[in-house]
Amino acid sequence: MAFPGTEVWTEARRRGLVHEDWTDWRALDIDLRHFDLDRYIMLGPLSRERFGDWFRRFYDLWDEVRSRLEASQEG
Repeated sequence: MAFPGTEVWTEARRRGLVHEDWTDWRALDIDLRHFDLDRYIMLGPLSRERFGDWFRRFYDLWDEVRSRLEASQEG
């Protein structure tokens, strides 16, 4: 997440993605349960499409791990 004073914030400002009086902090937050790729500010070298592919892979893996943990706790 980018916060004022961090390297990520400086890079976002350099690219013109955020400004000094930024107020929409939701655009910088990632909630895995309700992730909206269209709202996400891209700072890395991956294209939005490629990042989305990797994110979905990560989320599917996390969902599988979570399901297995819950199943093991039940039985």
